[in-house]
Amino acid sequence: MEPIADPPLPRTIDDITPEWLTSALATGGVLTGALVTSVEIERIGLMDGFMGVIARLTPQYDAPTDDLPSTLIAKLPDADPVQRSAQSSAFTTEAGYYSTFPGDDSTVHPRCYFVGSDPNGDDYAFLIEDLSNGRSASMIRHMPLNDAATVFRTLAGLHAKRWNASQLDRLSWAVDGRTREAWAPAQELYEATWDEFSDKWGGYFSTEIFEIAERLKTSIVDVLTVPAGSPVTLTHGDTRPENMFFSDENPNRDLALIDWQRATIQPGAWDLAYFVEFSLDPDDRRSAERELLRSYMDRLKTDGVVDFTTEELHTDYRRDLLTPLIRMIPTGSRIDPDLPQVKDVVQTMLSRLDALADW
Repeated sequence: MEPIADPPLPRTIDDITPEWLTSALATGGVLTGALVTSVEIERIGLMDGFMGVIARLTPQYDAPTDDLPSTLIAKLPDADPVQRSAQSSAFTTEAGYYSTFPGDDSTVHPRCYFVGSDPNGDDYAFLIEDLSNGRSASMIRHMPLNDAATVFRTLAGLHAKRWNASQLDRLSWAVDGRTREAWAPAQELYEATWDEFSDKWGGYFSTEIFEIAERLKTSIVDVLTVPAGSPVTLTHGDTRPENMFFSDENPNRDLALIDWQRATIQPGAWDLAYFVEFSLDPDDRRSAERELLRSYMDRLKTDGVVDFTTEELHTDYRRDLLTPLIRMIPTGSRIDPDLPQVKDVVQTMLSRLDALADW
């Protein structure tokens, strides 16, 4: 499926009409002769930290619908011009991902029915499989260890498919973590927001974790640029629970990941460390972490990755446990500590950073 700009792309969800949806689904090969006669649009995901505008579409067709999606998800950039421009690179990455890997019921990502991008502007539109029948998760709640085992197993399968693959060098849309330029914006944003974050939330850190976080102000590029010769794969890049849907009924896909806007070429341990620190109760993590890492290694070997050792995994994982800080500090600097329940949520999140001290 190639990214396309014809039919004209909607700039807001209110621009999604039955005629546009018919054309988009026909272009994506979903509709062959049928028409969308009406569409109900429901804005969703407002408080879940997603970039852009997300809506659930419920179309009605003029033909039998057994093989047609009864609901689907539309994803567009924000209408605000400043936000839209800032989101352009992330939407380019996601458009590239879904164009390269459109998906089916056995892939770790949902089906993508339509990928639209305007090469001369910042208009994008995706139509994606609705996974709401699956079990969702939240970083505010600790994830059960049986689900964590599913995540590690699934990520190992995802990473093994593109482990040191020559294809990686052709994925121009992916963030390339092997280059220093990939991490420079994160360094700049972290430095710019550190003082405000520290004033608001520094007292919630242990002394050891605070010192680690403070040192990152000037070392993100050096720490995260992938060393030459290190094994790499294509990672999801944002493995927080909100991007996960578990299925207890689909034997071909027990976990699907959404939101591929940070797909990055780098060691697979990024996805593991990011997931652990955004998901697991600290005591659960301590009791199961080594076994989860062993299960990841076992799946890699089963899927043909033989030139990677447990010691290398642990080295990558230890470094990548720093990565949640890169997102927490800029985000936390914008949060008002006086909002109801905010302090409890922040304390939950920061308690998980004890993994840095444990390793």
